[in-house]
Parts: sequence; C-alpha cells; structure tokens
Amino acid sequence: MQVATAKVLKVNLHRPSDDVALAELIADGVKTIELRGWPQDYRGPLLIEYRGKIIAVVRLVDCRPAVPADLAPAGAQGFGAQILKKLKIAWVLRDARRLATVINHSGPSQFYSLQINESQCPEYFEMV
Repeated sequence: MQVATAKVLKVNLHRPSDDVALAELIADGVKTIELRGWPQDYRGPLLIEYRGKIIAVVRLVDCRPAVPADLAPAGAQGFGAQILKKLKIAWVLRDARRLATVINHSGPSQFYSLQINESQCPEYFEMV
C-alpha cells in the first residue's frame, strides 16, 4: 500500500450571494481559481478540506497574480474587485474530483501537509 505526504488546502468561506460553500464549488469543478494572499511553489495534487472534512482532490497547476477576470471562476463576484487588493494571488485548479469517502480531519492551518495512504484516498494517488 502506498503512503504519501499530501498537501491540503482549507477552504471555509461561503459565497455571499447565496451562501454556497466555496469548497463545494471546487469539489464540483465549478470554482477553478482560489484567491489567496500568498503565492505557492507547490504544483500537483491538492486535497480540499471543508469544515473538518477532506472532500475532494484537485490539481494545483499555477499560482500567478490575480486579475479582475479571475473573480467569476473564483466564485467571488459578490465580493467585488476590491478583494484583489487583499487576495492578490490566483491559485489555478484543474481536474477536480470528489472523494468517494470523505476523510475526517481538521488541519492546523490554511495550507498544511498530511500523511495519507492509498486505501484512505485512492483519488489522490490516481493524480500522483
């Protein structure tokens, strides 16, 4: 059985227009940009945590300066362009997949590492 140290992104915000969880939009492949205040050198599979549960895996393919055109794919239209003054980096996400079985885990920070094995999260290992 394979074991890996996976990267995890905690996403706990809701879209102000309709209270839809942004993490759920990532899991469904609708939200393809995650706006953050810091860049990230890591590229590859990324687990998505929401309210103490890891619900999906995506591929982080790029981190670049955010532009107003990123608001819609980030699900952030209701926040307005002023949000880009604080969240200046666009994390570009692709290949979203919901986990067949969620992993109950609440991480220590917004971006962290977690040891997982193939039986816990085969979707992650399919992306490696």
